[in-house]
Amino acid sequence: MAVANGFCEHTSPRSPLFDEGRLLAKDLINYKLGRNLPPANATAKTLRKLSDDIELRNPDLLERLCSKLNFSKETGYSSFCEIAKEVFGDGIINWGRIAVLYAFCAKLGKYCNENNMSDEIENLTQWTATFVTELGWIESQGGWSGLNNRFRDLGENSSGWWKNALITTALGIGSLAVFTVCK
Repeated sequence: MAVANGFCEHTSPRSPLFDEGRLLAKDLINYKLGRNLPPANATAKTLRKLSDDIELRNPDLLERLCSKLNFSKETGYSSFCEIAKEVFGDGIINWGRIAVLYAFCAKLGKYCNENNMSDEIENLTQWTATFVTELGWIESQGGWSGLNNRFRDLGENSSGWWKNALITTALGIGSLAVFTVCK
């Protein structure tokens, strides 16, 4: 699924980047559902930290967004595409925006679980992985390990880690905040 003419389109077959992206989405959803599973890998651990930071700094944003979408089995795909296009609509791609999309995916997965739509969680993981894979940006950054490289050697209590996380997620959060107000 790529952003083309304002629509999400499925265009690429599966790849190792897609498989990793889907694994990361599943891991983050399981984590947000409170399942006590260890992170799937180092990248999953980093993505969990970024997602926690996004929610800590913007506690109600993703929740409001899920509520305003009126997500259902019938509208799920188009709702997801609407948000993904909003996050990346200006053509700027960075790890922060990817983390914002994954945080949204996890929040939406939790929403689905709480609203008798848990069968939609697998779709969410596939849509998220497909979208970010087809952006092509992750591959240009050396794959998913680039996320760890971006935040390498910075402990979770390090002000540098949080500063990097905040800077890279700010634009994605801003896009979602504007979308939430306008929706």
